[in-house]
Amino acid sequence: MSRLEQAPLFEPLPPGERRMLVEWAPVAKENLGRMRDRRGGEKASRQRPSLESPLSQMTLPGALPEAAWQRLARAPRSAVDREAWPVVPWEQREQQWRKHATTDGFRRRLDAALSVARRAAEKGRFYAALSGGKDSAAMAGVLREAGVPLEGVYAASAFDYPGALEAVDALGKAVGMPVTVLHPAELDRHVDRICARYGRVRPRRRPGVREYDEWDLLRCFPPGVCVLDEGPMKLLVDATGHANLLTAHQYAEGFDGCHTGVRRLESLARHFNWRAKGALYKSKVDGRWTSTPLVTWSGKDVWAFLTTRKLPVLTYYRLAYETGLAADDPAKIRTGSALVYADVARRGVLRPVPKVYPEFWARLVRARPELADFARALGGRPTK
Repeated sequence: MSRLEQAPLFEPLPPGERRMLVEWAPVAKENLGRMRDRRGGEKASRQRPSLESPLSQMTLPGALPEAAWQRLARAPRSAVDREAWPVVPWEQREQQWRKHATTDGFRRRLDAALSVARRAAEKGRFYAALSGGKDSAAMAGVLREAGVPLEGVYAASAFDYPGALEAVDALGKAVGMPVTVLHPAELDRHVDRICARYGRVRPRRRPGVREYDEWDLLRCFPPGVCVLDEGPMKLLVDATGHANLLTAHQYAEGFDGCHTGVRRLESLARHFNWRAKGALYKSKVDGRWTSTPLVTWSGKDVWAFLTTRKLPVLTYYRLAYETGLAADDPAKIRTGSALVYADVARRGVLRPVPKVYPEFWARLVRARPELADFARALGGRPTK
């Protein structure tokens, strides 16, 4: 008999884990039944683990008892009568981040990031791709500590959260980095492309304006079309996408590569890209380098670095967190453009925007009324 035939198909579970599975099986079945009832009896689709998942409510042996705010935070977030959920005070979060910055694991990941930045500087002239978010701010701080040449580039958009440009300027002054700001240009051909796609007439230009701007792009879509769907979003990204502006600027200025704040924990695609190429890799298409110093960092690492170095960051993180409408962890709060794909918007990432930036959101809704539904998304689907 071969070694493969002798091997057991399943390893036996330890008594503690087997008992835990038996105890939690009825809870998981009950939760699945509730999900089917909410969806009209349909089979529940696969969802990401959340605080409503039984697995996230398990208390392991020897674990400390939960605080009151933790028990409240585990209440179902999709309840009709729940507008917001309790959060830990921001000052307490900062204490946790400062403590995390003293751990050996954080120091190892910081040393690895500094090594990536220095190796990238040996490859040629690099620029730092800035977005106004926490990851690019931490990346700029790492580049400063690594002692490499600093050149920042920020691709601005009319749909970015208010204050992003000011945050980038403050970051550049804090780390001593000149920042070049890019704006979308030549939008007339994109207006023609969108109007031709949907059989529309070109919108009238506003009085005193010779060229179309980004807000005019939204007027090109018919009323029955959701601009966050895949088709319209691809047209908008082609016209105003940050990546296109940065790539064109890289070719025009002759940069050899770019530093980005990409982290592997943000998506499976980024994780597998890091596993295959590493933190510093060269493109086979154009020979340009890409440096990702923070690729192995967690969101907690990023906030620990920003807090201990006192680097400026977009105020939306704290404002959205304290509303109780965003994620219960600041590391999970998303910033950038208010126009995101519909599957991302349905997770509730736009819920805090109307409260934090009421004037900005009102203008968006006047241009595209369908966006109002996504501001009421409770992490599953828009609810009215």
